[in-house]
Amino acid sequence: MVKDLSVHLKKLPAELSGFTLVHLSDLHLGTLTPVGRLRWIVDRVNHMSPDLVVITGDLIDRDISQDEEFCEPLGEIRARYGVVAVPATTTTMPGTTGSPRGQPIQHRNPAQRAAIDRRCHPGGGPR
Repeated sequence: MVKDLSVHLKKLPAELSGFTLVHLSDLHLGTLTPVGRLRWIVDRVNHMSPDLVVITGDLIDRDISQDEEFCEPLGEIRARYGVVAVPATTTTMPGTTGSPRGQPIQHRNPAQRAAIDRRCHPGGGPR
């Protein structure tokens, strides 16, 4: 579902007038959202030319470290001030523990963390 909302704030600084925020929630990559659908979502987001993209909720439903196909489209999301992800408590990756809402995912095994980073970030390290 896509909702386009305009929010008018009386005390918003002038330099933030027209600020565009895109919020993606509960993508469930791997179960509810196959890679083709993710590519469509990323294309739609990029056509909005957002200032900021926020991804929240359940992001991954399977072992993404074994499936690079999701990493490429996620890396193609473009926003002036960047992309921020806040995983839900149920979002886990191999070698990780679940995280409290709003906290980074904690990896139990640094070697697995490095392997995941290499697969999802061609430069080798986390973004």
